[in-house]
Amino acid sequence: LRAVSRVRARVPLLVDISRSMNLEAGEGTRAEVVTRHVTDSRDRLAAIADRALVEPILFGERSRPVDEIPATLRCDDGETDLLRAVSDLASSSTIRQLGAVVLYSDGVDTRGLTPALARRKGSELGAPIYAIGFPRNAASADLAIRRILADEFAFVHNAVTIDAEIEARQND
Repeated sequence: LRAVSRVRARVPLLVDISRSMNLEAGEGTRAEVVTRHVTDSRDRLAAIADRALVEPILFGERSRPVDEIPATLRCDDGETDLLRAVSDLASSSTIRQLGAVVLYSDGVDTRGLTPALARRKGSELGAPIYAIGFPRNAASADLAIRRILADEFAFVHNAVTIDAEIEARQND
C-alpha cells in the first residue's frame, strides 16, 4: 500500500497599506476599492483555499501576516517597499511552495525598485504574480515636499514666511 499526502501550495494575498492607498480611485479610495474587490471575490478565494493555503499579508514599510483582510484598511505606512514584501515571501521558512501571488497595490514603490529588478525578483519566486491595480483614469499626482526654506528662528506673535518646493509626479 502506498500513502500519498499532498501539501497544499501557498497563495499569499499581498495588500498595500501605504498612505498612497488613501488617494481617490474613482469609486472611493484605493483602499476601499481593494476591500470591496476582496469582499466581492470571497467565493473565488474560497475555491482557491480548497486547493491552496491563502495567506493574507499587509505590507508597506514591512510585511504583516494577518488572519484576514480587514473590512476597513488603515493605510498609514509612510513607505511602500514592494521588493521587501516579495523578498519576505521567498525567504519565509515553510515546506509549502508558492503556487501564486495576488498583489493589490498602486505600484508606487518608494524605495527605488526598478522594473528590471522587479522582473528579476519576480522570476526568482518561481510562481506567477497577479497584480491588481487601478484604472489609468483613476491615477492621481504623487506629491512630495522636496525642500523647506525658512529662517532658523522666529519671534512670537510675528508673521513668518515659509517656502516649500513641491514635486508632483503623475502615477500612470
